[in-house]
Amino acid sequence: MVVDRIDRLADRRLVIIDYKTGRSIDFRNWAEQRITEPQLPIYAALVADDVSAAVFAKVLLDAPAFAGVADDRDVLPGVQGIGGDRQKIFDPAEFPDWTAVVTHWRERLHAIAREVKAGAAGVAFADEKALQYCEVLPLLRLPERRRLLAAALATGQP
Repeated sequence: MVVDRIDRLADRRLVIIDYKTGRSIDFRNWAEQRITEPQLPIYAALVADDVSAAVFAKVLLDAPAFAGVADDRDVLPGVQGIGGDRQKIFDPAEFPDWTAVVTHWRERLHAIAREVKAGAAGVAFADEKALQYCEVLPLLRLPERRRLLAAALATGQP
C-alpha cells in the first residue's frame, strides 16, 4: 500500500488523498464495526499523525471532486466535516468529533488485525449482492446456513 498524496495544511495538519478514476466511490462503511474499505482509515489512523482529512480525489475530466471525511467542513470543497449538517455517515452521538472517528478506525483495524493473526478466515459479507461474482459460492454453503438460521429463529434460539 502506497499513499498517493499527503498535503500539509498551513496549520501543519495532514490531508491524506487517494486518487480514483471511477465514478463510484464508497466510504460509507468507515463508521461501521467492520470496515471493508480500509485503505484511507489505515493511513489516517495507523500511519500518520495530525491527519485532518481522509479523502478520495475523483480524477474525472467531466466531474472532478473530493469524497471523504474531514475534521472541519472547510478543509476541502465538497468534503463534509464531522458534525456537519449534511454529514450522514458518522452519527454525532457516537462520533462527536474527529478524534472519535480516528479512534474508531484504529480500534476496528486492530480488531481485524487480531482476527487475521488468530487465523480467523470466515467469510463475512454485509450484503448478499456482494457475492454475485463469487467464484466459490457453492463452497460457502449458504442454503445450509439459511436453514440453520430459520430453524434457530423458529425455536427462539439465537
